This record gives sequence, C-alpha cells and structure tokens, in this order.
Amino acid sequence: MFLWQSLLIVRLSLLKIIYDSVGVPLTINALNFDNTIKVAEIDYTENNPSAPNTGYAERTYAVEKYAKGIGLIYREFLHWEYQGPESPTYGYTGYGVKMSIIDHN
Repeated sequence: MFLWQSLLIVRLSLLKIIYDSVGVPLTINALNFDNTIKVAEIDYTENNPSAPNTGYAERTYAVEKYAKGIGLIYREFLHWEYQGPESPTYGYTGYGVKMSIIDHN
C-alpha cells in the first residue's frame, strides 16, 4: 500500500486537466447530445516499447465527456507498463476501463 500511495503522489504531479471540445454535439451509443464538453485528464507516454533496447515504457491516458443537463456520459482510462527482455518481469502489464452511457431519464 505504501508503494502505491507514493506512486500516486508522483503521478498526480503529471495531471494536467484540459477542457476541450466545449459545447459541441456528440453521439454515443445512438444517443445524441447537443452540448458536451471533453475533459482530458492525463495523456502521458514514456519511451516506446517498439524501439530497440527499450528497458521500460509506460502509457497513461484518461478522458471524460459530459453532457449539459445530464452529467457524465463517457469515461476512458488506460494504464500499461512495459519491461524489456532484461527484466525478470518481461512484457506488458496494465489495465483499461471504458464506460459509456446506454440510457438516461
């Protein structure tokens, strides 16, 4: 738990929230929304695992979309890490979550 907390503090320093696509129409799952906003929370990449001699690479991405009068309609989060062949934990590890609105009142 201590390691996770310290990593979380370091990663929060990378957080740069950007409000984008303000007031634009958007369709998600055949539902139309006239006025939305995109909130880009983090888009961080370190190194390229496809490049030769890469020992470590990482990718973290998070975005949310909101519709006026409704609230959160889309959320995506992705995080993965890559350890090169010289590491005992060689390969990729990570997870991602996508959530989108399917209906509303």
